[in-house]
Amino acid sequence: MPNINQYKRVVGEVCRLHAQEKDKQYENRRLFEKTALNSLQTLIALHRKENEIFCREYIVPFVEKYPFLNDNSSLAVIEKLYHENYHSLFLKYIWSSQRPFGCRMFADFLKEIDIDEWWVKAVRKNDYWIECEHCIKDSKEQLLNRKRIDLFFIDEVNNWVIVIENKINSEVRFYSDGKHTQLNACQKYCRKNRKFRDYKTLHILLSYNKKNASYIEDSGDWQNADYYQVFKSLLKYTLEDAIITDYAKTLFAILFPQKNLNEAVSDLLHRNAWFYHHVISKLQ
Repeated sequence: MPNINQYKRVVGEVCRLHAQEKDKQYENRRLFEKTALNSLQTLIALHRKENEIFCREYIVPFVEKYPFLNDNSSLAVIEKLYHENYHSLFLKYIWSSQRPFGCRMFADFLKEIDIDEWWVKAVRKNDYWIECEHCIKDSKEQLLNRKRIDLFFIDEVNNWVIVIENKINSEVRFYSDGKHTQLNACQKYCRKNRKFRDYKTLHILLSYNKKNASYIEDSGDWQNADYYQVFKSLLKYTLEDAIITDYAKTLFAILFPQKNLNEAVSDLLHRNAWFYHHVISKLQ
């Protein structure tokens, strides 16, 4: 049986080993914290550097080139941002063959929505004119009579027409028979009208409302387009005309609500990446 002195020695040795283990754990923890802190500082420096590069290459050029997109447009001021007729009037002005760059901007839009090159070349001949809210009169068919085409491009020199049905938030309407839509009426009008039935025809459904894409499949012979594509095709012309600049502000407000260019450049890389992905990439 151990005596008291042996017991004291054992207890002393255990205390010594325990203290030694605590010192070792403390030293390991201190070394880990130092390593982690160094790694974190390296990561912060890397994040700052990558963020500066990302901002310099992608965010800042966009913000500096288009600072006016933050401003209110005329349609925003009069609270008509989502009124389709106003958009049609702006597009009629912008795409007019009588305006500088008009046919070029319309041709760029057609290329943006991947229309056949024949149409791009036809538009560039600059022989067309545009009617806004073209009214179908004196038709023998009730389906057609008094119906309107939002934007009707007519080229009597080269014998072609382009029909654009313009939708913002609204959906394509069915008529009272429950079978035919606005799109069907436009197609039938171009096929049966004595003046246009031998013309080459292009139908475009320009819509901000994604639900309208399904009507393209049902109606056939229609090309789908959205307002991102309009915006992309106009951006490089925004400094050429005050009306184009103003309409670009309208489109930015609709397509990117509550996006503020003054807050686009952030100290956080993930926020800048988000802005690039959700705004800039959609306009390239």
